[in-house]
Amino acid sequence: MKDEAYFLKRFERVGELGRQVLSSVSVGGFGYRYVDVTLFAKWKTECITLLGSVMPNSAIYAEQLKLFVSQQPIDNATTFEHLWGVFNGAYDDFKAGMFDNLKLEIESSVSCDFLGQANALLNDGEQVDYSYLPAAVLIGAVLEKTLRSLCENANPKIETVNENGRAKKMSAMIVDLKKAGVINEIRSRQLETWSAIRNSAAHGKIEEFTKEQVAAMLQGVQDFMAQQMK
Repeated sequence: MKDEAYFLKRFERVGELGRQVLSSVSVGGFGYRYVDVTLFAKWKTECITLLGSVMPNSAIYAEQLKLFVSQQPIDNATTFEHLWGVFNGAYDDFKAGMFDNLKLEIESSVSCDFLGQANALLNDGEQVDYSYLPAAVLIGAVLEKTLRSLCENANPKIETVNENGRAKKMSAMIVDLKKAGVINEIRSRQLETWSAIRNSAAHGKIEEFTKEQVAAMLQGVQDFMAQQMK
C-alpha cells in the first residue's frame, strides 16, 4: 500500500539523485556549463514518474510537469537548474499538504482495503465463530478516520485533540460534529451505536454485539462514507 510516507521517501531519493547531478556541473568550451548526461537523464525520468503520481490535475501543475518532458538538452546545467527548482517547489508543496487529492486517494484506498478485509471476515465460512470481532475493529478504524477527516474539514475546523493533547475519542468527535451542525440527531445516534460496537470489539467483549450488527455496521459505514464524499 503506497502511503504518504512512501512518497516522501521517493522525494528524498530523487532529491539525493538531483544533488548528484548538481555536483557534476562542469564548464566546457566557450563557457558552456554542462552536467553528467546519464545522471540527468535518470533524474529526469524519475521526476516525471514521481510528479506524475502526486501532482494534482490542475493547469498550473500540468504545465510544470510538461517542462520535465519537453526540456532539452539534458547535458545543459541551466536546463537542469530550472527543473531542479520546479522539483523542489513541488516537494515543498507536497510536504505542506497542498496535494490534498493524493491524500484523499490514499485514505480512500486504505479505507476500502480495511472494509474489504472486514467483509471477507464476515463472509468467509471457514473462519471461526468469532471472526466478526476483528471485522468490527477494522470497520471502527475506518469510521474513526472518517470522523477525524470530517472534523478537520469542517468550517470552522473542529479540533481532533483534547486540552491534554490526546486524540479525541469517537464519542467526543460525534458530539462536536453534532454541535457544529455537520450531522443531525439521527445520524449522531447511529454513529454512537457503531462507536460502542467498535469499543466492545477492541476490548474483546464479544457478548455485547452480534455478527448481524457488525454486518449492518459495515453497510452503514460504507453508506455514510459515500454520502460524505458527495
